[in-house]
Amino acid sequence: MKKIFLLVLVSVLLASCNTSKSYVSSFQRFVDKTDQRSGQYTLQDWGHSVKQFKTYSVDKFKKNQTKLTTVQRSKVLKLDARYVGILLRENITGVKTLIQDVRSFMPNVVQEVLKELFIPDSSGRSRKK
Repeated sequence: MKKIFLLVLVSVLLASCNTSKSYVSSFQRFVDKTDQRSGQYTLQDWGHSVKQFKTYSVDKFKKNQTKLTTVQRSKVLKLDARYVGILLRENITGVKTLIQDVRSFMPNVVQEVLKELFIPDSSGRSRKK
């Protein structure tokens, strides 16, 4: 019975780890693909791309947030910034609401990453992990 319990526990832990890795990897592929093909996108393509970005950047991030390591969260922040940079580089208009959406949740994400990077020591000063 103990062996079965341990096997199930290990399986669950490995699955959650793979989920966060696959989320970050999938988001990376999406941003890379967008960057490579951005010069050929039509307005309809951009509309679809922005919807996908919101899914990765907001919905999937919230779903995976607690499973992500500090390094993975930092990577997600960089991917968010890179995607917005692609939009700006390509002069995509009509994405003002997207940029506002990103701005609205970015401070919370940044704060969480900073909390994980710096742990107060016994004297109350921050120190890096």
